[in-house]
Amino acid sequence: MKHLMQFSTLFKKDLNNKQIFVSVTYLTNNYLTLVLLNNLAELVKRGAKIYVMLWDTNAAIQKYFTKFINNSVTSKYEFFNEKKRELYEIICALSGHVNDKNVTILNLSDVIKRTSGNYDLFIKYNEYINYSFKNLKSLRSTNYYERMPSIWREMNDLFFGYRIHNMYPYKPMDYVIIKGKHQTKVEEVYRVVKDMLKCNKTNLVYFKELPLIQYNDVYLTWDMTKEEVRDIFKKANLTPEEKSATIRYFQSITASNSKDIPELIYTFMKQSHQKVYSKKQNINVIKVNSYSELIELGRILKSRVHLSIMRNLKRETTLTNLSKKLKISPANLTKYINELRKVGLIEKNGKIIKPKESEIIIKFYEL
Repeated sequence: MKHLMQFSTLFKKDLNNKQIFVSVTYLTNNYLTLVLLNNLAELVKRGAKIYVMLWDTNAAIQKYFTKFINNSVTSKYEFFNEKKRELYEIICALSGHVNDKNVTILNLSDVIKRTSGNYDLFIKYNEYINYSFKNLKSLRSTNYYERMPSIWREMNDLFFGYRIHNMYPYKPMDYVIIKGKHQTKVEEVYRVVKDMLKCNKTNLVYFKELPLIQYNDVYLTWDMTKEEVRDIFKKANLTPEEKSATIRYFQSITASNSKDIPELIYTFMKQSHQKVYSKKQNINVIKVNSYSELIELGRILKSRVHLSIMRNLKRETTLTNLSKKLKISPANLTKYINELRKVGLIEKNGKIIKPKESEIIIKFYEL
């Protein structure tokens, strides 16, 4: 198939300033997501600009998510905003850059909102979906409702990947990555929709996903012990073909000849974790040493004004610019800035203000 490229082929190309689109469902740091994020980080290392669309719409109905939300005070909006931030930080850390302008994370919900707000684009999207449903042979079967969700992602990823520049101030993507376990399914979708999408400039890239290893909605994540990984793997009951594919992949990215899948995955996840958090060694640590310090820190953290300043202070700026943005007088803002600086949450050098990424340590029994 002319336009379909294997993901590994990307590494043979000049990727400097090339724009690459991909989508991801991200709820936990499971091993499948980490495989994708490590590969995306390699693209960033080669100068590519990646645009990652977070599927926050379908994720909201998954069992893990609903269980988490039902047992948490966190709202859906806050949950996915946190996941968006995590994705950005993990890719940047894995690529060796703590803060990288070549990584952009988009929410599918926002993409859909922008599509709906553009009349012509919204009409095209509806025509595209209707045309796809009528012409995809894999949907003409008795188990239509089983097949439809599995092909829905490919249909939407293709449309938004090729049309994302109609919603945001980007140039058309150079490459669109479509993930899946079966290449034939991706090829079928592409053959049906390529004329509607007028896919001339953008190359479609196929990223073959490894088998999902989970049991009772528990996935392999990087915070598990080796024993927990082995237990889930044993209960997952992978086919011989799935086991072989998993072994081949991890042997190809490591020097190991091991065929112990739980060991290979556990080592890979721990190495990924180490890469991410070793980049955060310079984080400012705020240690609360007394009860009076705790009271003062609590007062500041529950203050709407102080929190508003911290939320808007995303990078280095001046007192004047921040004052205009927050509509707080320079005199009052200086007072709040000094309080935040005193507890170690920001840095102030003359008129320049910048945030300090901080971790707060409180040993209550020592207060």
